[in-house]
Amino acid sequence: MLQWTDRGPWLLRLLLRWVATNGLLRYRLVFVLVLGVALLSLLAPLLRGGDGGEVWVHLRNEDEWPELDPPSSLPRRCSAKHAALEIAGVDPGLLRINLPPWQPKPDSNRSGIAYLAPCGLPHRLGIVARVFQQLYRPRDFFYYQVDRDRPGLRAALVERLGEPTNGLLPSNVVVANMPHAGRVYYWGHTANVFTAMHEMLRLSKDWQWVIHLHDGAYPVHAPEYMRQYLSERRGVNFMEVDPWDAKHWQASRLTMVHSCEAWVGRVSGQTFPQAEVTSNGFRWAQGGEWWAITRELATYFVDDRLRPFLNLMQYRINVEEIIWASMVLNIPGFAQLVANKLTWETFWCKKENCRDTRHSPTNLEDTLLDLYYPEFRSKLQDLFFVRTITPQRSEHLLAWLDARILWERNFFESPNFTVFPPSGFSYPRSPSAGLRRKRIRQPPPHPKGAPRRAEGGGE
Repeated sequence: MLQWTDRGPWLLRLLLRWVATNGLLRYRLVFVLVLGVALLSLLAPLLRGGDGGEVWVHLRNEDEWPELDPPSSLPRRCSAKHAALEIAGVDPGLLRINLPPWQPKPDSNRSGIAYLAPCGLPHRLGIVARVFQQLYRPRDFFYYQVDRDRPGLRAALVERLGEPTNGLLPSNVVVANMPHAGRVYYWGHTANVFTAMHEMLRLSKDWQWVIHLHDGAYPVHAPEYMRQYLSERRGVNFMEVDPWDAKHWQASRLTMVHSCEAWVGRVSGQTFPQAEVTSNGFRWAQGGEWWAITRELATYFVDDRLRPFLNLMQYRINVEEIIWASMVLNIPGFAQLVANKLTWETFWCKKENCRDTRHSPTNLEDTLLDLYYPEFRSKLQDLFFVRTITPQRSEHLLAWLDARILWERNFFESPNFTVFPPSGFSYPRSPSAGLRRKRIRQPPPHPKGAPRRAEGGGE
């Protein structure tokens, strides 16, 4: 991959001055070296795209990311469409996006919460089941999507979820296979969410909000707290809808990709038409996929009239952190509100041993409690979940959260309940609590250009 700095011309002038001063141009090797450096300095602006001569090219071996599959492994049944895409690119009719207008709905007295929970990693079955035990209420609805390419995972999840009820799942709990490959960054991962929302709307009429729940997230409040919080904010959706950031890594990943079955590959000679769609009046936005939205917005998201936009977005890298925010920003006549998301994560630690992958948030382990706790504790009243939890290394945090959730449940079920619980809660004890605590400057939760990564059943 080409990496750029502004040192090139300065280094070239210094090298030429040193060579001239020492009369070294008569040596053939030195002459070739100087000539090569000069050519690189001249070509750098052209290779970069012509935005200035104060650039320098530096070659570094780095794997392509996000990873793409080689053409040699393209499934045979996908080859005809892939060839057509290489020749013609995106259908020109998809470059002018016009979303359907918002249709106001009558106020509803529904108070059920639906949880859309993907599960793709066997080692997270334990935490998924533990979260279910904390969240389950008969009036709510639970829809789990399991990676179809993991043999035995669906049966294992059904067994874990059914443990409190002698192996039988309650009627308000559904465990389904993902209809598409759940590979993050690409279309199948997001297509699974659309399919799940279709099914959830069809299967249950009782829920008013749907929470897209990461499989490494853990609740910080009881469902009773969540229900009252949402009930007092009807018509509010909790999600990220941020302006498009041209410096974010996804802005430069305009490779057009083709997803077919579990294969995802580059469409040679084509790029995703981001600029063309913008020139036709569409406003891009960005934001994560771990949201809590109203039934009305979920119904809008599965409207068949959105099909042209979905057909376009299937060719986009990192679609899951673009599509939801971009749709909301462009809904004509949208008449609901958008507030901050209810799931908290931090990218404080970037070392390999404190997160699952290089683009995942920091694992909330007990040994790091003094570093991350003050930030999320200050926001606790407006959060529902924190992630990413690693049960074997987060037991102090989990024990504290479990105790709080039980207090809240008892409080809300008490006949004397009138208001939210008080805000003062004790600090959870970490294994390093006996050490002198230092004041540590906290970095921003999302460093510039760092993706807010996560997958449903992945990072």
